[in-house]
Amino acid sequence: MKALLTVTAVLVSCGFALGEHKAPEGFHRDPAPPSSSVSQALLWIADARKMDQFLTGVDWETMRYDSYPGERLPDTRSAWHDYARQAESSATRGDDAAVNDRIGQMLKLAALYQQFGGLQNVVKGEEIRALAAQTAQSLGYGGLIHSPYLEPNVAECIASIERQTGAENTEVRPVCWRHLIQTARQSYARLSGQSFDSPADNFSR
Repeated sequence: MKALLTVTAVLVSCGFALGEHKAPEGFHRDPAPPSSSVSQALLWIADARKMDQFLTGVDWETMRYDSYPGERLPDTRSAWHDYARQAESSATRGDDAAVNDRIGQMLKLAALYQQFGGLQNVVKGEEIRALAAQTAQSLGYGGLIHSPYLEPNVAECIASIERQTGAENTEVRPVCWRHLIQTARQSYARLSGQSFDSPADNFSR
């Protein structure tokens, strides 16, 4: 849990989670556009069972059809923390398939945030992956997770982050971007069972 708290604390301090550019009180602000159907669905999901149902029916090709630029998906940590607890419970029973399934659902949810796009959503996806990775490692399942949402190598993992954040990554302080990339590398290492190596020249910026 310490690693996840560190991820969250640093991202918040960088202005990822809270947003640094709020309009002063008293100034006119245009009403926010209507939330997309994906945002509306996620808003009402409070546990793993409901999230399972949602993830089964999500259409990856059209999930952004009614979204607006910069839309930030709701926080669903109650569901993905539920997944982590279920993985731990399954591990105590020696049910490897169930552990893999629960970690796999966390990775699928993280991929949804990431593929929806935008810095805020990508950061949230990496927060979910960080917990998935920590859970897998603590239960001794590092390198045993089989999921289509776990990239074949760390280079593709980083490339996906850069692609989905787009031009927004240039608006982030370099120290914060480096921390995000380092977190992604560490999470990938834990999930894949590889050693974690983070020399300075591995960072994108």
